[in-house]
Amino acid sequence: MKGPVNLNSGRDAVGARRADGPIRGAPACSICPVVLILAAVSEAALAASLIGAALAALLAAVFWRRLRTTRQELADSRRRWELLFESLPGSSFIVDADAHRILAVNDALCELTGCNAADLVGQPCRTLCTPDSEAAPACQRADVLDNAESQLIARSGKTIPVLKTIRCIDLADRRICVECCQDLSAQRQADDRARQGEKMQAVGRLAGGVAHDFNNQLTVIKGYCDLLMLESDEAVHSSVEQISLACQQASQLTAELLSFSRRQAMSPEVFDPGEALRRMQKALSMIGEDIKLDIDVDPAAGRIQVDPNRFQQALMNLAINARDAMPDGGRLRIAVAPDHPDGTYISTGGPIPSPTVLITVSDNGSGIDAETREHIFEPFFTTKQKGKGTGLGLSMVYGFVTNSGGQIDVDSEPGGGATFRIRLPQAEAAPASKPDASAPHDEAAPTPATILVAEDDPAVRLLVTRILEHRGYTVLPAADVEEALGQAEHHGDVIDLLITDVVMPNVTGPELARQLIGTHCRMKVLYISGHTPEVLTRHGVDPSDKAFLRKPFSPQDLIDAVAAVLANSGEASDANAR
Repeated sequence: MKGPVNLNSGRDAVGARRADGPIRGAPACSICPVVLILAAVSEAALAASLIGAALAALLAAVFWRRLRTTRQELADSRRRWELLFESLPGSSFIVDADAHRILAVNDALCELTGCNAADLVGQPCRTLCTPDSEAAPACQRADVLDNAESQLIARSGKTIPVLKTIRCIDLADRRICVECCQDLSAQRQADDRARQGEKMQAVGRLAGGVAHDFNNQLTVIKGYCDLLMLESDEAVHSSVEQISLACQQASQLTAELLSFSRRQAMSPEVFDPGEALRRMQKALSMIGEDIKLDIDVDPAAGRIQVDPNRFQQALMNLAINARDAMPDGGRLRIAVAPDHPDGTYISTGGPIPSPTVLITVSDNGSGIDAETREHIFEPFFTTKQKGKGTGLGLSMVYGFVTNSGGQIDVDSEPGGGATFRIRLPQAEAAPASKPDASAPHDEAAPTPATILVAEDDPAVRLLVTRILEHRGYTVLPAADVEEALGQAEHHGDVIDLLITDVVMPNVTGPELARQLIGTHCRMKVLYISGHTPEVLTRHGVDPSDKAFLRKPFSPQDLIDAVAAVLANSGEASDANAR
């Protein structure tokens, strides 16, 4: 039989085992190292995670900073490109040469064509380019062009002449072309004006030549009419008066031709055009009861120095022209204002010096088309019915303006009325004093004298000879310079006066006078001519001199001129013969 169990011995044994070491299989003691290892690993993972997060944050910051920098650089680059595109010479646009589409336009192109950029971008190239342009656009042929004339189409449908330069660039996926267009409208207008001026000068020279030949015939007709009035009885006076009246009308026609040719003698004065217009207001208001007249004068316009009579006649001709364009009534406006062209406006004589005075005559009548505008100032050109006008009214206005150193142009469209603009140089001098018209006329008795008449036109030579012989002078007629020199040599130093035409074959009148003055020191000279003042000045003759008589002249005009020259001192001979 077993004995009793000792409980303490077992406890002791256990304690002894605890003291000696752990008991195999005891769970509490074996977990501790694992926990420690796991804790260490967790701390390392956490540290790595924190480091990764920090690196990610740093990379993100770098990325976003770089992104912002890139965006700013792109914005700056785009801005520089836009500034460069806007600074291209003239009106420019970019096209896709493959898709034939507009990619971009600059402000200058929008202003030139009157289109908006939004309306053009993405549209076909033909939105801007005419199909029949001499220089096909890049979107059509992808060519490179230098200064080729072409045309653009404005929003209104009007074609605009341009000088086009094209440059193309090949990109990775497409070909684009930049077209730079220089507006030629102003140059074309200047060229047209220059051609018009040349044409008007040519017509003016023709008119001046016709007027000269016509003046010779009028001199003969008028002279013999006056002689018939003196020599015939009362029965034929009425018929002669009608011939003389027709001669006067023809003489006025000649004067208008000379005025158109800008070679008619004028008497310029300094005056206020606004005041002159106000004085004409009553006469202008009588051109038509159903026409409303508006006169607008700017006191700051200044003065002009022109022939006042021709100035008023020009305004009246423009008013009559406006009335004829408003058969059913309308509105006529005449304005005087200051103008400062700074050489922009060109007359046939060159740039107009600034400042200028602008006179505007406008109406709301029927207007005229472009083809008529090109001929409107030509003599004898008229759109009126036969018998309603001579076609010299506007040509006279043109001659007056250009002869006064100014410029005239017209704006008009069918149904849109017409506006005439006259620009005349502003005068700085004080108004010139007028001669006393009430001075008595010298009717001194004729002094016996021997007069040598050198005139190549036989009818004029015979008329002058007959008038002077009738007056009691001794006349030596000569058909040319050689005959005149022979007469002078044959009659010695008894010649008191030489009457000579300015322009003759071979030798001119002034040259003949210089040759004769050397051997006939007491001889005086009277020039006669129907040529224009420009021609006379070129030959050394002053048309305003008292020793000059313009054709056509009456017998009394000739007698008065001869008496005046003979009564002058000997100094007149040297002045006339130089």
